[in-house]
Amino acid sequence: MKITYFISLEKRVQQIISVRLVIEEITDPQVQITLPNWTPGSYKIRDYSGRIRSISFRTQTGTILKAAKLDKSSWKVTRDETGTVEVVYEIYASELTPRTSHADATHALLNPSGLLFYVEGYKEQTSEIELSIPDGWHITTGLEKIDGNRFRATNYDILADTPFEIGTQQVFTFRVDGREHEISIYGNPQMDLGTFVADVEKIANAASSMMKGIPCKRYCFIFDFSDTRGGGLEHLNSTVIIMDRLMPLSQKSYRAMLSTVAHEYFHMWNVKRIRPVELGPFNYKVENYTNMLWFAEGITDYYANKLLLRAGIVDRSGFFEYMARHINTYFDRPGRKRQSLYESSFDSWIKQYQPTADTLNSSVSYYLGGMMLGFALDLKIVTTTLGQKSLDDLIRLLFEKYRKDGKGYTEKDLLGGLKEITGQDLTAFIDSYVKGIEEIPFESLMVGAGLELTVKQLEEGWSGIILKREGATTKVVSVVEGSSAWDADLIAEDEILAVNGIRISEKMISSEDRWYEGKLDRFARLFPQSASITFFRRSELMTTTYVPKNFGRDVSIKESKDQEARVRKMLEKLLAG
Repeated sequence: MKITYFISLEKRVQQIISVRLVIEEITDPQVQITLPNWTPGSYKIRDYSGRIRSISFRTQTGTILKAAKLDKSSWKVTRDETGTVEVVYEIYASELTPRTSHADATHALLNPSGLLFYVEGYKEQTSEIELSIPDGWHITTGLEKIDGNRFRATNYDILADTPFEIGTQQVFTFRVDGREHEISIYGNPQMDLGTFVADVEKIANAASSMMKGIPCKRYCFIFDFSDTRGGGLEHLNSTVIIMDRLMPLSQKSYRAMLSTVAHEYFHMWNVKRIRPVELGPFNYKVENYTNMLWFAEGITDYYANKLLLRAGIVDRSGFFEYMARHINTYFDRPGRKRQSLYESSFDSWIKQYQPTADTLNSSVSYYLGGMMLGFALDLKIVTTTLGQKSLDDLIRLLFEKYRKDGKGYTEKDLLGGLKEITGQDLTAFIDSYVKGIEEIPFESLMVGAGLELTVKQLEEGWSGIILKREGATTKVVSVVEGSSAWDADLIAEDEILAVNGIRISEKMISSEDRWYEGKLDRFARLFPQSASITFFRRSELMTTTYVPKNFGRDVSIKESKDQEARVRKMLEKLLAG
């Protein structure tokens, strides 16, 4: 069988991508095609077939073929004596995210998993992709180039995992470990691109140094800057990252952007090669469940910030401040006492990408919780081995396993790797803090590595109310269980009008959400005593009494003074690897 995709951007101004899929040398009487329902790395059913505007089935001479729709995303086509089927269809591409395709007069971002059909039973088949693009435009992609605008994918999984940026994007290149890295930048970001490219190169060098080389021949960073921040998505030898071009470039926001870069880049090892056994080969039609996303995503998040340290972008105090802030957030989330990281990973399909107002009270993010476990595991390994090993060694060990057998890891493999590294059975550790909901003993873990954890009760308290401004209105987004706002019986979507008879304003709302910054919200500071809150609930005027109380903690981490040599060795191992 021969499979070729012809992609046209002729209707890009109308945000339409045209595709002609040609399937030749068919020997079976019928052929079945399917468009994926989700994208690897983003664990939610997205029903990409809903974006199909039109679809037809024919021979190369134009004769219409009989086709039956089997379900929301699959068709079965009966071939004729020529043994060739052409599928001609259009995709509406109006959503600019790392998970979708987007096209307009200025560029096109193609995500094949939501754009290109696969042939059932032939996902291992090599395919070719030919793109028809406007004059003056060029292509950035990690896919193997044949010539001109023609590319080759050795199987569908690789095709689905390789995005394309097409347009007049700026391109920068550098080499790490002799491997070319291409940076594509679309959207006219308001920042110093020279500094940005240099920092991305530092991150790549730090990761390569840790992992002893780059596992692909070439790597592409695709950055699309728009009017919203869309996050990032990892791919086998590339990443797509959507950023807000008007984001105020404070030191904090710039670091957050580089953290996203480091996170997606480290996925080149952790997830794309070191992966849970359930995540590949993929079943694109249904959910692919795993309990290991805390390791796949959370450990990656831990390393994202450790790479910034090793790249010299942040210093040691900055790294510890970042970890303390996230421990703060972790402590603040009541859901950690209800859901384990094991369960959170499995429930990703119904929770992580579909949050409700109660999410922070009833669940824990495997990103945040996994980062905490990464820090805890690193401390455990370093102190257990007296500074001989660190979490780096486990990551490298799992990578060597992949290089030998090409298969994903199981929970047994992970526990076996931990035992090989530390000489101890850490099953109880995993049972308590990954499968269970026991409190991670950060303080005792840190002491052995020369760190001091200080946890203070917030003197002024935290209201526990998360608000958002919508024009001139202020609405409740969520209320943290056990907080003063919770006791005041406020709920999501309540529209706050006044406090103590004074109209609510921007000055009463925290400009920096405590959930991410570990700061006191202004609401609690302005009203340290009981207050009367007037609000609308479904257009009905209501009043409640807010009574402040001590709620929330403030965490800090610092290096111990007068460390012994053996303790300094463990701390250096933790930080430098």
